[in-house]
Amino acid sequence: MKRAQAAKAERDWRGAAEMYRQALELRDAFGPRVQLGHMLKEAGELEAAETEYVRALAMKPTDADLHLQMGHFYFVKGDPDESVRFYRKAVELAPGDPGLLEALRTGERRAADAPFAQSLETAMKAMAVGRWREAEAGFQILEAAGRRDYLNLHGHALKEQGRLDEAIRLYRDYASHVAKEGGAAVYEAEVQLAQALQLVGRFSEAAVRYSTARDLKMAREGWTGSVDELLEEIRNCLRRVHPSLDAGFIR
Repeated sequence: MKRAQAAKAERDWRGAAEMYRQALELRDAFGPRVQLGHMLKEAGELEAAETEYVRALAMKPTDADLHLQMGHFYFVKGDPDESVRFYRKAVELAPGDPGLLEALRTGERRAADAPFAQSLETAMKAMAVGRWREAEAGFQILEAAGRRDYLNLHGHALKEQGRLDEAIRLYRDYASHVAKEGGAAVYEAEVQLAQALQLVGRFSEAAVRYSTARDLKMAREGWTGSVDELLEEIRNCLRRVHPSLDAGFIR
């Protein structure tokens, strides 16, 4: 086991797999069996990895973390629907676990995106090099197909073209969409919308959105950071609306 862990630390996946195999010959156990599956997956030996995961699952069929790992595995293997099935089972086994819920949301999105992989890839590559109209065309295909998870990126492409009112509409739609699911995306959506509203001079609305984002950050993390950047943005917005206001007193 020590030799397996050392090989794993060196990213010697095949060497680690061999050590885990030898350990399992001496004593079969759930943990090393799962680790063997991980090492084989990292080494690209997906069929062998699947065999080991299935064996581990037979040993502990109600282990939520193993279902999570198998969800990751089936995504790597190129089977997003099977990946979602394991994520859902993980959530059933450990309801309320935020990490599992986030994995399920991500898995469901990837499965829904699979038929549009080419359009998404084209749009993302265009975004990376600043070809905003090309990116817009790709995101329009996704939006027409009901894939609302990319409304914010579509908004970015429009914002970069100076089409701010259209971008704000998409940011607003995206914020409403992710609000139903919760999670970190809600915070990001509120910040993006606030920034866009600032750009068009709608400072009162921007302040409200920044305030919402700040509340979300406090709820998730318990504090706003050593430098409260969101509070400063709220103050800046209010100064633009009420120049005589001493915004420094706002907490």
